[in-house]
Amino acid sequence: MRRYRQFRRDPIAFLENTKTFGDVVKIPSVNRQPTYIIHHPNVIRSILALDEPKIIKGSSAKVLGLTLGEGLLTSERPKHHRQRRQLQPAFHASMVERACADIIRLTAQHIANWGVRGAFCVSDALLDLTLDIVFEGLFGAEVGKDRALLHEIIECSVEYSATRLMQAIPMPYWMPTPSNQRHRRAVEQLDGILYRLLDSMKDDADRPTLLSHILHIQDETGQPLPMEEIRDELATFVIGGHETTANLLSWVLYLLSEHPSVTEKVRKEVDSVLGRRMPTSADVHHLPYVRQVIRETLRLYPPAWTMLRETTELLTVENIEIPARSSLIISPYVVHRDERWFQRANEFIPERFDEANAHEWPRFAYIPFGGGSRTCIGNTFAMAEATLVLAAIVKRYTWHHDKARFVRPEPSVSLRVDGGLWATFYERAPFYQAL
Repeated sequence: MRRYRQFRRDPIAFLENTKTFGDVVKIPSVNRQPTYIIHHPNVIRSILALDEPKIIKGSSAKVLGLTLGEGLLTSERPKHHRQRRQLQPAFHASMVERACADIIRLTAQHIANWGVRGAFCVSDALLDLTLDIVFEGLFGAEVGKDRALLHEIIECSVEYSATRLMQAIPMPYWMPTPSNQRHRRAVEQLDGILYRLLDSMKDDADRPTLLSHILHIQDETGQPLPMEEIRDELATFVIGGHETTANLLSWVLYLLSEHPSVTEKVRKEVDSVLGRRMPTSADVHHLPYVRQVIRETLRLYPPAWTMLRETTELLTVENIEIPARSSLIISPYVVHRDERWFQRANEFIPERFDEANAHEWPRFAYIPFGGGSRTCIGNTFAMAEATLVLAAIVKRYTWHHDKARFVRPEPSVSLRVDGGLWATFYERAPFYQAL
């Protein structure tokens, strides 16, 4: 119980401290289910890829499923394998390229007044931007009048899920506790928004978007997917797909504010590539240092800061036996900061991701998007989105974060900046907006 309280109080510090006990650390569990914390890439590789048939997401998927249903993030095999096979074509490079036009247009609109706002919570502004990008870039629809309500629904769902994931023995969902009732109302409101979206898009399903692709999926008998399954996929991308990118960009802006020399190098690359114009989809692969900055931020502050799994049968890896029905905790945050894999691991050094250099770390020592069949299906889209948004911000502004507010991680469902990142932006002169 003492260790459980330590974990609840500061989960990141607790997980970091367990490194001193080995690469696979068994800890007592309140619910009598054996729990193992995994720190070695070879064991992580086994769990996420090699021995995947023996692994499920288990209770963590059930908690997130209370909001998301059985979408790609929460479903178990074989349903997960079918869903991934059906959705993968929607993330082809051509779809990502088409969505880039929406990303650039929306970014220009959202950041237009940042220079006259004074100090503001840029994390909230980024959440607003990335919500629009999901709706317009992936669904081909506008958020419209549901914007404020969606932010409330998402915040309620994230807080509820984070709290429930941290509870050793959560209250049954059927009990009419205040938190359960609030969450049920939020899910009902989310359903209303998503089903209205589906009704409005049925007659406009020819535009090549993720949503139109889902609407055209047929099962083995030629029947379209049930509306409930489509709803679950949309909920997954709305809630899981927009907050992670917004949190990533918050951490990028914080790290650049703390490292002026890196910022200057980013600015020179952006100015050299873009000249007097805004970025385009073609620029994504012409901004290598911007992408290095994003990859290094993903190393230091991975949005998916922890991954939870469960064994369905005995797992033997690295001469260690892990019994069936064991809980497994993998923390990319902790693994990414291990000096065995990354020199000067706690320092912000984007150059370590220079593709001209040989990567010296094991494949599963760097897992910001997971691994195996559950590698994030939208990782290419997320990287393109972050690259274009960051390039647009750097092109237009300089900034500094509010140093009176202590910046620290908040390990929620995604790794947030605790209290949000507050910053002041200054228009660069001259600025040329070519839209």
